[in-house]
Amino acid sequence: MREEHRSAWYQQRVRTRASKLRSQTSGNNQAQEWNISLVDLPPEVLDTIVELLPKTDMANLAAVSKAFKASVESKFWRKIKSRIGTPRDTAGLVDFLTVRPDIIPMIRALVLDEYHPSHTRRLLSIKMPEVHSILILHAGEPIKHVSEREKRALNRSLVQQPKLTN
Repeated sequence: MREEHRSAWYQQRVRTRASKLRSQTSGNNQAQEWNISLVDLPPEVLDTIVELLPKTDMANLAAVSKAFKASVESKFWRKIKSRIGTPRDTAGLVDFLTVRPDIIPMIRALVLDEYHPSHTRRLLSIKMPEVHSILILHAGEPIKHVSEREKRALNRSLVQQPKLTN
C-alpha cells in the first residue's frame, strides 16, 4: 500500500473512531471502555508489532486483509533462510525467486544452511539490491563437487550486490 493511501486511510479511520467516541460519551461523564483493534493503530506502531511477530504469525496476519498483507509482506521477506533437504534449499530458493521476482527488493539477509557450489553461484547471479548479509552455515565439504570449468562458467554470471557488507 502506498504511503499517501495508507496515511489517508488512517486519517479517515481516526476521524470515524473519534466521531463514534464523541457520540458514545456525549452527556456521559463516566469512563468509557476503549476497544481498539490493530486496524486503529498508527502505521508505525503496527509496523513495530509486525516486526516482532514470528513468521507463522506474520503469514496469518497477512491472510486477514489486503491492508495487513501490504504491511506484513516487506517484513516477512526481509530475512530468508534455506533448509537443506527440503524444497526450501538453495536450489528451491533460486527457483522461487525466479517465479516471484517482486520479492527480491524486500530481501535484506540470506541464511543458507548448505553450500552447494552451483546453486549458491546461481543464487548470487540474481541481483538483490537491498541484501546486506549472506551467511552460509554449512560445516564440512561442499554438498557437490563442481569442476573448475563449471565454477568458472558460473562465476561469470555472478553480479555485484551493492549493499552487501559481509
